[in-house]
Amino acid sequence: PNDPSESTDTDGDGVGDNADQFPNDPTESVDTDGDGVGDNGDAFPNDPAETADTDGDGVGDNADAFPNDPSETTETDGDGYGDNADVFPDDPTEWLDSDGDGIGDNSDPTPFDSEIFSDDFEGTPLWTLNPNGTDTATTGLWEPADAEATFIRGAPYQLDDAASGSRYLVTGGVRGTSVGSNDLDSGTTSIRSPSFTLPPSAASELSFSYYFAHYRNSSSADFLRVKIVGNTTSTLFEETGASNIDSAFWQQATIDLSAFAGQSVYLLIETADAANPSLVEAGVDDIKVTIQ
Repeated sequence: PNDPSESTDTDGDGVGDNADQFPNDPTESVDTDGDGVGDNGDAFPNDPAETADTDGDGVGDNADAFPNDPSETTETDGDGYGDNADVFPDDPTEWLDSDGDGIGDNSDPTPFDSEIFSDDFEGTPLWTLNPNGTDTATTGLWEPADAEATFIRGAPYQLDDAASGSRYLVTGGVRGTSVGSNDLDSGTTSIRSPSFTLPPSAASELSFSYYFAHYRNSSSADFLRVKIVGNTTSTLFEETGASNIDSAFWQQATIDLSAFAGQSVYLLIETADAANPSLVEAGVDDIKVTIQ
């Protein structure tokens, strides 16, 4: 009675029919964005292109490639897999990488193989001796070999049994005329692996078997080291000598390589009889780099 512009309220919502954009709907009176859906029922009252958000992910159904999936909204490459779940969101031929090696399952001949690199030294040697041209050792140079055992008073210093198979990487496989005639002497010997690439989106791990044996004439200047060379060079493992008796027996090392994800790398294995001449022998076997 006090509003000359209104006389009826058909739907009884308190808004006169002249001002009510939905005069027959008591739940609606305004359509701000003019899309035909009242503001109360419009999930996007200020967006004329959207009215509903079925999955409640904040993206309207019209723009949402997966309107019923709150975990997905876009599908860039058109392969039917949402970008969040698609490991290769820009490649319509790939969407999964089961083994995390950076190669999609459809292209990967071994999609569930977690091994990136391995060598048990039974086959053709793929490693490079003295790769930097700086080695100084005169005997006991690294070589893959079916090694001969050496002993002092029954304690082994070079093993004739590999960790697996018959061959391993050893500092001079031939025994020689005495226990110290073909051990590592007069400096360092080094050998590098072939290069391999660590996956960018998966954790990887290096494992290997090793021994580092020395007599009591050794010192902390003697060592066995395993390095990784990629964007930088890092020492992954080191065991040093000491003035005690440490005979040969196979041990296992496991090292996380996650810090080098996505890099092309290689392993560099070094060992040294670096100070006074001493009895030093080393062996490495069953090197594996795997995805965890």
